[in-house]
Amino acid sequence: MEIKTNLLLVDDSEIITTGLKEVLCSIRNIEKIETAGTLAEAEEVITRREINTVILDIQLPDGSGLNFLKWIKNNHPRTIVMILSNMADDFHRNIAKKRGAHCFFDKSDDLNTLYTLFKTHPIERMREMFNISD
Repeated sequence: MEIKTNLLLVDDSEIITTGLKEVLCSIRNIEKIETAGTLAEAEEVITRREINTVILDIQLPDGSGLNFLKWIKNNHPRTIVMILSNMADDFHRNIAKKRGAHCFFDKSDDLNTLYTLFKTHPIERMREMFNISD
């Protein structure tokens, strides 16, 4: 049985969440797309839903996405976490990598790459690619 992607988009920009949701919902291996504009909303969603992939911004109204990344890795270690941010300098990329992000996308340059990753890689293949075991 094929496992589908259950995705959580965490960003306080409605333009980003609405646009990504609209584009990604056309990909057949994505079953659900949830959105959250704050870390509190994101924690609630990831706790009550079966989320297996998170796209996470760094700057959110109630805190740092990089701190939430640590929380996800501690509480939901099999969840794939991708950072999507305008803060795409080496400093933030290195922190994200050290805290367990599987990839980092620059909002201004990498949206097509993000789309292509989801279109060409079902969740099982992503878990394999990122060495996430059962």
